[in-house]
Amino acid sequence: NKTIASIIGDVKSLFSGNDSGDSFTVEQKYYIGRAVSANILAKYKIYNSAKAQKYLSEICQTLVLNSEQPELFNGWTIFILDSNEINAFATSGGHILITRGLLKCADSEDALAAVISVRLRSIRDVSFRFAVIRVFCVRLSCS
Repeated sequence: NKTIASIIGDVKSLFSGNDSGDSFTVEQKYYIGRAVSANILAKYKIYNSAKAQKYLSEICQTLVLNSEQPELFNGWTIFILDSNEINAFATSGGHILITRGLLKCADSEDALAAVISVRLRSIRDVSFRFAVIRVFCVRLSCS
């Protein structure tokens, strides 16, 4: 585990030089996103409902197939987190995590599709440097 000081140092190093953070390969972005997802999953357990998982995956795949970025390095992955909190996360590399609380709150399939599409868009539009900073914030909050 890193100390807060070393994490802050890592974040500061992202801003040294002129690199926008987009020099990371697609594969590196995937593995960084996977690491962030692992940190989130250390705090929240996966909700085991094959039916709900299949339903959300179908919504996600429909949105992805009609998006500007239908393919990623290792595909898109969606998880349901076993929490009553109303929240959703997205990490680079196509990892989307939605809480049971958010699912209960959504009153229609359109509402779920809207949440997923916002998460898909954040993966695509957020600069990778900013996404890496979020990695460190998640690590701090999950520690």
